[in-house]
Amino acid sequence: MASIVISHRPQRQQPFQVYGYTLVDGNKVSLPGKSFATRKAAEVYRAELLLMADRDGGLADPSHFTFAGFLDHWLKNHPRPLSVTTRGGYEEHIRRVKPLLGKIPLAKLRAGDLDRAYGKLLREGGKPRSLDDIRARKTKALSTTTVNNLHRCLKTALRQGYKWGYVATNVADRATPPPIRRAPQVRAYEANERARLLAASETSSYPFLPALLKLLGMTGARRSEAIGIAVSDIDFDARTITIRRTIVQVGRRVLVREGVGKSVTSMRRLHLPDELIPVLRQQVAAVSAEALKVGADYVRTPLLLFPGPGGHPLRPNSLSTTLRRNNRAAGVEAPPVHTLRHTTATVMIGAGVDIATVAAQLGHASPAITARIYLHADEERSRAGAATLGGIFEQEKKP
Repeated sequence: MASIVISHRPQRQQPFQVYGYTLVDGNKVSLPGKSFATRKAAEVYRAELLLMADRDGGLADPSHFTFAGFLDHWLKNHPRPLSVTTRGGYEEHIRRVKPLLGKIPLAKLRAGDLDRAYGKLLREGGKPRSLDDIRARKTKALSTTTVNNLHRCLKTALRQGYKWGYVATNVADRATPPPIRRAPQVRAYEANERARLLAASETSSYPFLPALLKLLGMTGARRSEAIGIAVSDIDFDARTITIRRTIVQVGRRVLVREGVGKSVTSMRRLHLPDELIPVLRQQVAAVSAEALKVGADYVRTPLLLFPGPGGHPLRPNSLSTTLRRNNRAAGVEAPPVHTLRHTTATVMIGAGVDIATVAAQLGHASPAITARIYLHADEERSRAGAATLGGIFEQEKKP
């Protein structure tokens, strides 16, 4: 494996010096060093040295790479372990960019190529919205957030390509991803909206939706956490639920992750409000009855509290679709899962619960995250604050 660096010594006429070594039978062998007037020239020579050094420990010859081939090679040989969700995200980004940039030789890829691809994805990079769109081969636009995430993926890949000596420079550094539009601030559900959502859920195609809505709202659990709860995770005597697993979807695959969550604090024990206890008892009884009805084919390892058909894990994307339909049926416009978590946090903060406790309830890695996302003024507290401030000088007039 080779180690080749570029040093900068401003006092010299040619300030950029390239030098390094490679290993031959376990022994260090120096490579021919050279000095250059510009960093760009030094980077080109560094890349050539790496190719001379037996392809940096046996990596593929980059001169034969198309951009698509390089991206596949990068993902296969990623230097660090990737979680299934991170790898799935990278695979989705690569799938989107291959038709636009995949055939370009890696050595000829330019920042302008990336910019043109970003523009096309912003116009028509998404999936068809309906059957009519599929027939007409019509696609929807990707959001600026999605295209920025794709840009970061390509930038990360090309940065590793530079370290491997496959490219002389990271062209993604000079590309121009679209500015991210600030998303509207997530709000909490009003009391009348929560009542309408519950009423609409009674007619949902998913029979366990009313209980699931109550659990999400009264605990602040994430979608992946709620559908990963097993019956055995509930302790009715202690009135707690333990979050032990999450269920995530990567493409078409549904994965059950034991002991793995979004953050290191995601695996946690939640205390249950009294109002939720009878709801969960009824849910346990309903799931047990369903398992008994189906018989031996019902999945019982684990026996999930909110299962899909046959006891299999509920597909996260399908649940999101069900929740959005329920919002529409109730006449409520809001992203359902995030708004439920926001409602939990807002109610707790409004009741005077300290930020550290709210962060622990939501499974945030740090209370600072909770404060940044959820600690903001609402209309009622703003009026109360104005009324309090209004009496400052009036009180000073009194003897």
